[in-house]
Amino acid sequence: AVCALYRQTKAHLKMGRESDARRTFGNIEKGWDALSAEDKSKPCVLEARAYVEFTKVEDEFKAYEAIDFNTTNQNKLLQAVEKKQALIEELAAKYKAVIDLKHPEYAIASAYRIAIVSKLMADAFLNSPCPGQLTDDQCGMYQAALQEQAFPHEDAAIQLFDEVLQQAYGAKFYNEWLVKAQD
Repeated sequence: AVCALYRQTKAHLKMGRESDARRTFGNIEKGWDALSAEDKSKPCVLEARAYVEFTKVEDEFKAYEAIDFNTTNQNKLLQAVEKKQALIEELAAKYKAVIDLKHPEYAIASAYRIAIVSKLMADAFLNSPCPGQLTDDQCGMYQAALQEQAFPHEDAAIQLFDEVLQQAYGAKFYNEWLVKAQD
């Protein structure tokens, strides 16, 4: 039943009916819960569950991605930084839950997303504009401070991308997520 629901989900997506596809998620999850451990390890069932979990986290990832630091208002900047920082660990935990399902495609995709979350945080700092009231010298110091904030996230992203590559190579699995990690 779970495999049939998953095929139905994919058919809806192929027809561009995403809302219909998403309606099957709850039934896939209920079907998964009713399965034995042996049945949960079957490829189709595992892929269905991994797909559903990954897709649900992707919605949260898009919200995370939309948070930028493109403001010169310090209060708004601090709120954006706090919001984005709070979501990093939450997203990582949810993507790790997908990795724990051990479906190669979605495990690699999730590992890639964990890395990109760190990269996006670094990019948000690095692309943040100087507040208009600062002089050129002050703006230089401000940008240097932002670079210091960005560095740990950039460094983490590099290490995480390397882990994605090692995971994919170890599983002898090649997909679009591996290509993105290589880039």
